[in-house]
Amino acid sequence: MATLYYIAIGKKSSTGHNQPIIRMTNEDSSVQVVDTSLQQRMTGSTSAATGSIQLILTDLTCTDTASTYYCRTFYLNGETGNDETTANITARTYPEQIEMFPSPDRVQYDNGQVL
Repeated sequence: MATLYYIAIGKKSSTGHNQPIIRMTNEDSSVQVVDTSLQQRMTGSTSAATGSIQLILTDLTCTDTASTYYCRTFYLNGETGNDETTANITARTYPEQIEMFPSPDRVQYDNGQVL
């Protein structure tokens, strides 16, 4: 039986460095939010029994997509070990669903006038 010490989900920087978003340790089974700029857009769950952690981001932005995310673990299974797996995330938008309306609603605008 393995003992899990640490599990984290994060994003790889452009230079390949790990930037944790959330993590959980064996000392505190609650999720610790590392990247607080995402806190309003994330939900997640953990299971200390299975040593799992889940992250769900909502209201995706351009910086969330086309990125490499990772999950990293540190554990003891006879000897100390660690694993890391990555996944590339790409989100698509559908421009035909975007609607734009001028404000205020006018028939004609002058050159250089703010819409």
